[in-house]
Amino acid sequence: MSSYCNSIFFGSKDVTIEDMQPYMLTVSNKEKEIVEEPIVTVKTIELEKEEHTLPVQEKEPTISEPTEEVTVTDLVKPNEVTSTTIDLVLPKQQDTLFWCIYIAVFGYNDYLEVSRNYGVKELDIKKQIADFLQKTPSAFKTSNIKVTKVAIQEILSELLTSQKETSILCLLAMIVKHKINVLLVDPTDRFYLEYYHDKDMDEIPTYVLRKDTYGKYRIQLEPLSKDIIIHWKSSRFALDSYQKPLRAASLYKVQELEDIARRFSLYDDAKKYKKADLYNDICEGIRWR
Repeated sequence: MSSYCNSIFFGSKDVTIEDMQPYMLTVSNKEKEIVEEPIVTVKTIELEKEEHTLPVQEKEPTISEPTEEVTVTDLVKPNEVTSTTIDLVLPKQQDTLFWCIYIAVFGYNDYLEVSRNYGVKELDIKKQIADFLQKTPSAFKTSNIKVTKVAIQEILSELLTSQKETSILCLLAMIVKHKINVLLVDPTDRFYLEYYHDKDMDEIPTYVLRKDTYGKYRIQLEPLSKDIIIHWKSSRFALDSYQKPLRAASLYKVQELEDIARRFSLYDDAKKYKKADLYNDICEGIRWR
């Protein structure tokens, strides 16, 4: 019977079912194929899972480029050929003096985050300063400016009420609270006012704020080094105060007043001056504006 079937299906008596069995799909052969099928690994999936579980590496914070108007000046260190470029940034808020000090204390990146509700932030900072002064009435003793009890009351009144612009008195309060030094420069870059939290402490940072002809202030983002401060002051004239540029007239000799007047083109050689008149002319010519 098997020979007969072989002749029907395979057309040859030489080929048998036993010979073709390895090529036929039987249960036995199917099991062999499953066993011999290559095992698929999950290595790729595991890598993907690892990628998802790896902690995200945070980028180092970078200081954004100033978006407001920027003025650049060159300050040259002594004994150096190259110059140091300084960026002065103009805050966008109306009270530029307050926000310049805010940038000095908290940093430019922090200032950029106060894009909205900056009025609330300003009131909060001023409230903190007022609380500090009430608890520490002797805070001005280390400063280079004498502040009376009456002046402290004026400062507290300003800090606790809404003001369009920060006064110089309130600026002093911010300086002693946050322990920084500030140099205010007039629009001509010839005169300056200096306010120190403590002039005897070298590690306290000193910042430059430049006032323009519109009464707005710009801040230098980086504090001045001690060497730069010495060179910086040598090319500018220090005013005694924002109210009165010179000390009392009795503290100057006539020659000293003449030298100051000539330095700022306020002296007329054809004119004969009395000391009081020369003193008053200088005060009017170099007063803080």
